[in-house]
Amino acid sequence: MGFRLSLLLLGLFAPALEAGAQGAGDVAIVQVESGPLPPLHPTVIMGSSKKGPSCQVVGVDGNYAVADNHGAQLRLPSSATYEPARASGFLPGSIEIKGQAASSSQLRRAYRFSGGETIDGGVLSEGSEYQATVVASQAYPACYLVLVFFDPGFLDGSADSASAMVAFQSIGDLPAGVETKVKAYYGFLDARSRSMGYIPLYFSHGGEIRTSLAEESARFFRRIELLRHKRMVDLYFQRNPRATLPARPYLRFPPIFPPGTDRASIPDGLEVDFTVSTDGTVEGVTLSKAVQADVLAGIQRTIQGWLYLPKLQNGQPVESATSLVLNFKGPAQRGGAGAASAPSAK
Repeated sequence: MGFRLSLLLLGLFAPALEAGAQGAGDVAIVQVESGPLPPLHPTVIMGSSKKGPSCQVVGVDGNYAVADNHGAQLRLPSSATYEPARASGFLPGSIEIKGQAASSSQLRRAYRFSGGETIDGGVLSEGSEYQATVVASQAYPACYLVLVFFDPGFLDGSADSASAMVAFQSIGDLPAGVETKVKAYYGFLDARSRSMGYIPLYFSHGGEIRTSLAEESARFFRRIELLRHKRMVDLYFQRNPRATLPARPYLRFPPIFPPGTDRASIPDGLEVDFTVSTDGTVEGVTLSKAVQADVLAGIQRTIQGWLYLPKLQNGQPVESATSLVLNFKGPAQRGGAGAASAPSAK
């Protein structure tokens, strides 16, 4: 089952994710807890209407997504659905988010009578807004913001699904090296009955810009990936009750290194050894060659985020040792000094 988004002015995640009831309140970002870091998640958003193919979102017109349909700009309707997917890397550079806040409010009309009775006259106005101060390391044209609101329990495992909503907002060009105020206005978001976390994703022409809050989005998307993977592994066990099968890749992606990593310090090819555990996660990542600390950290963090269908012995999952060669030959891709070609098995 896919993880999809639908957009009105304030879109809903699907499947089976709920919109909030009426209310008012503030929302707050969820901070990363201690422990192993999840793999970073540079994101592309694919959008499709009921009658059209899936296309990459490359801009925003007001609160509506604009997709690239074979070179033509297509403004997607409110009935469109969206699928977030992994990209090979972030755009070059980064954005520091120095301060941000999101809030939602509702103003209702009330009629009071001489006898003391009060009657609700309905909603007079309502809405939500997001404000941030950002500093971009380089100029980014035609930027837009994707705000993801969700139940924090989704991250710590206390909630299997999130009451998550997404809002799109065009924010224009971001200059380099100066503080820029970002404001976004969107539909009403109820935060009275439960706490809400939020994650901002910044884009330019369809490519995500890495921000100082990339760790928060990494946790969110990692949780989604793990839930999808668990469903697949459970089905894999059911379909192979007596089979003997090797471990098979479910999700692999190229390494992303810290900003400023020297491309020349990365060998053209690196042999990597690791263990695929009985639940399909990866442990014990080691390299065949000594590399700089930032290169080692980037590779280990990435490969520890890979997911597999585990090895089966007579239908029972067992650990398996795996060796792969990461190929870094050729020019750096979008991810800068961190893009590798698809790994080849040894």
